[in-house]
Amino acid sequence: MTTVSTKFFSAKGATVTALAAAVLAFPFSAQASTPSDFSAQAPAVQAPNAQVPTTKSAAAPEALTLPGTDVQRAQARGILTGDAQGSLAVNRGLTRAEFAVLVARSFGLDTTSKPSASSFKDLKTSSWASSAAEALLAKGWMTGSGSAFLPDAPVTQEQMAVVLAKALDLSATPVRIPGLGLAESDLAAASSWAAPALRESAAAGLLGVYAQGVKPGQQVLRGEAASAVLAASNLQPQTIEAVQNGIVKLGGVAYAAAPELSGLFSAANAPALAGASAKLTIANGIVTQVRGLELNAAGRAADAGKPEFSGNLTLDGAGVKVHGAVTVNGDYFTLNKLEIGGDFTIGTQVKHDFSSTGLIVTGVTNIRGGDDNTVVFQSARLGQVVLDKTNVRMAALEGTKMAEINVRQNASIDGDESVTIPSIKIEKTASAVNLNATVDIFAVHENAMLSMGPRASIRDILIPQLAKLSDFVKDWSRVSDKFRLINGFEAFVPAALPSAPQPSAGRTTPAVTPPVVTPPVTPPVITPPVVTPVDPKASLKAAAADAGLALKEASVGEQVGADYPKLNHDALSLLLAQAQTALESDTLTQTQLNQAADKLANETKTLRASKNYTGLTRKLAIARAASSTLEIGTQPRQVSQAVYESFYEGLSGLENQNPDPFVIEGDKEQQLTQSLVKLQQVLEGNRFAWRFEELSAAIQAAEKALKDHSDGTGGIGLIVAIEEAKKYAAVQLPALQQKVDELSRNLVTLTETYLKSSPPPTLPPVILPPMLPNIPGFPFPGFPFPGTIPGTFPLPGTILPPVTQSALPSANPEQLTYNPETDTLESAKSAE
Repeated sequence: MTTVSTKFFSAKGATVTALAAAVLAFPFSAQASTPSDFSAQAPAVQAPNAQVPTTKSAAAPEALTLPGTDVQRAQARGILTGDAQGSLAVNRGLTRAEFAVLVARSFGLDTTSKPSASSFKDLKTSSWASSAAEALLAKGWMTGSGSAFLPDAPVTQEQMAVVLAKALDLSATPVRIPGLGLAESDLAAASSWAAPALRESAAAGLLGVYAQGVKPGQQVLRGEAASAVLAASNLQPQTIEAVQNGIVKLGGVAYAAAPELSGLFSAANAPALAGASAKLTIANGIVTQVRGLELNAAGRAADAGKPEFSGNLTLDGAGVKVHGAVTVNGDYFTLNKLEIGGDFTIGTQVKHDFSSTGLIVTGVTNIRGGDDNTVVFQSARLGQVVLDKTNVRMAALEGTKMAEINVRQNASIDGDESVTIPSIKIEKTASAVNLNATVDIFAVHENAMLSMGPRASIRDILIPQLAKLSDFVKDWSRVSDKFRLINGFEAFVPAALPSAPQPSAGRTTPAVTPPVVTPPVTPPVITPPVVTPVDPKASLKAAAADAGLALKEASVGEQVGADYPKLNHDALSLLLAQAQTALESDTLTQTQLNQAADKLANETKTLRASKNYTGLTRKLAIARAASSTLEIGTQPRQVSQAVYESFYEGLSGLENQNPDPFVIEGDKEQQLTQSLVKLQQVLEGNRFAWRFEELSAAIQAAEKALKDHSDGTGGIGLIVAIEEAKKYAAVQLPALQQKVDELSRNLVTLTETYLKSSPPPTLPPVILPPMLPNIPGFPFPGFPFPGTIPGTFPLPGTILPPVTQSALPSANPEQLTYNPETDTLESAKSAE
């Protein structure tokens, strides 16, 4: 058994290296003064990628006990350890210092190295919480207030939600657990800056401890914090330590699997699941969903004389669905009856055999392991398959179906009589394919070579324009009958060439010896080659068909590994529309058609690859596309030259720090994403104003206040503010949007102050003159006179309640003049 670091997990989705029972030892004693008070010894655990010898699987496993509450589970995990007297004190309020250490240790941050200097005036470097506070400050998860950390201040529910949502990056990679969330009434008392994090945390199951409702401003209790952090830790990949008949042990804690998942977590699957890294959804101590799985255990080679896969380690999925990606890292592995909602990958650590039966894969099947023996799929339902291992042999058997195969490395592809592969494309990174299966469409590039086996046949092979099929097929004359179409046209199979006639043998007579005459040699009759008509648009047609397939292979969204980015999807859609227009045109040259086909094929390849772009890569692409609309000037939404250059320089710098669009370390991605957000905020704040609705509304409200309330104080200041605001509202003075917003807020404040200084005047009662309706026979018998008819009109002599000046129609503001002696606005008529 290998002992690994007790680092729990990275800030974003990195595979857990170990989950030890004491790795989350939490300083729940406010009186503790030294780091030793908060440490715990982590037991040795097995590395995720270590091979698990099958010979040890027969050992009697230790019975697993299910804790009954989150507090018990947190105690078993090591989150809740108690003080020096052994008290858990779950009902005592949580301090910021305690919470900082809890979060830092939970996410594998350094809590042991003392900082050389403190960033906070109220936290000494010798404090047990200083390392954690500095680590969380560096991450941007807890920043304190000004230069103070406030270590003894309470942590509120909304503050806890914000920190955990940042640590898990829930805004970029949200987790949605069915049935969980917050009602808007729960958010009524929440701060605006905390409301999004409260929604995200509740949806991810972090706030399940507040079953009776969230109170955003209320202090968190230590038991509540233990439950929330336990839920946060359970969202990260965790190493499976043991499995027993529907129970799985993770990080020292046993959880029951929901009935629909019990088949996966069976005792028979325990050897195959040993050391696996799993992403699970856990609620109330029950595993309700599997969101991802990395299988690291390995089998062994088959014994001599035994069937090929008899030494494999087998996992029977029992029809369970994994809602995310599944990866097999263990060699000699068999995976049966599992539904995979994301991508399926046979990893590079699989050096020999992999077999499967009954797999259903929604995403891409990546074959990056295996060898020239076999990677077998029986009765499978696959989408796109990518062969990315040199000389690997893939076999599709027993009715296996798939959308297409992309060959990136030299490989062999087999299929039995029940299988027809819709499409195979050889990428330029591969040069040779051995085919022994039935294929509908097979596309090659100019340097590819295809070998045909006895079961191989191709309905339509797509080759470069003006090329000969014999240049791409080994032993062409022997296998020429295995092709029906070439670039969409009937394939021509030349007849065998006739042999040259042999000269006849000469005869000898006894009487006369004739001269020996060599008969003329008749030249062989050669059938001239039949020229197959070449469709000049064949390559573009093939590229268009492939692009159409690619657009349907995934949805548009932001889920890394599953969705296409909208920018890439839109780009290919536009290019495909242009290609279809080109196909309808008869004016394009062959060079133009070939260029259009190449461009479309490249964009199709880019779209398929974009599904695996990181979240940062997607955000940078959106920012780059949006920046293309930037204009320099002083008109609305334009920016100055300096702002323009600063933004482009900053964006280019972030792009340079993200050289690989597919891979980035979690901490670095979060840091660069935060830098991008700040860069965009600076840009938006420095655009010239384009939004004036709020300012115009503030001006109207201020003018109405001056008209309706003549005895308020501060009228001169309000008038000055109105006049200044009007200059900007009419775009007479170019201003940044932040300046316009500032004017609006200032005007609203001045107006509110002015209204508070002067209550609305009360006018005398209004007595209406007699007005009887002209109705024959009115008033009717029993008519409530004097008085009113409810819902109709007042009767003669009715005294209406007093009305305020503000309730009466206002004069036009242009007809008012300011009287400095009375500090009021007066109508022009009264001023005369």
